[in-house]
Amino acid sequence: MFCFALLAGSLSVSSPAGAQSATKLKVVILYSLESDERLSATYDSIAFWNAALSDLQLRLRLVPTSLVVTSRSGRILENYTRQVWQQAGRLAPGAPGPREPRELDRLGADVVVFLSRQPTMSFAWPIHEGTGHFVAIPVAAAGRNVIAHEIGHALGLSHHDDPTVLMCSPCLSVYEQMEASFLPLTNTDRQLLIERYSREN
Repeated sequence: MFCFALLAGSLSVSSPAGAQSATKLKVVILYSLESDERLSATYDSIAFWNAALSDLQLRLRLVPTSLVVTSRSGRILENYTRQVWQQAGRLAPGAPGPREPRELDRLGADVVVFLSRQPTMSFAWPIHEGTGHFVAIPVAAAGRNVIAHEIGHALGLSHHDDPTVLMCSPCLSVYEQMEASFLPLTNTDRQLLIERYSREN
């Protein structure tokens, strides 16, 4: 098992089966406890997105790697999570948010999913000057739909008013009722993904 504090450069990752020629989006999942049920929920969410991308005949694939964070790195990431959560709603459009920690840059990830131990809201926040995303999943949000929703933001999707779809807002009660399966994407979501990622083909 890798230790986050010892990570000095990019991790080498392999393609999922059947995606050797796919464009890879590197997803690093950071967690503290092996028993954290959000870890398997995150892998399920990534599998959902890879299936959705495949159904759309897009070559983009999310390639996950998971790392255990040390107590020091965990504190740094928890502080960053809290800063983003507290400031995000008050920032003017285009204004810079909290400075991302160097620990995120060292990962070399396109998407970082951090399984936070705080009771904040889940969110996806741009990092690497807008080329990547930091996804924070709070301790109370273990559900697959919540995680898949935030990864959807990292892929460029926005909210919908419809409470029966994955990218709904607000929709926490729906997420809790639908935890046995993933909520669907809308036709608008599918079209946006095709327009955004078909150039990868």
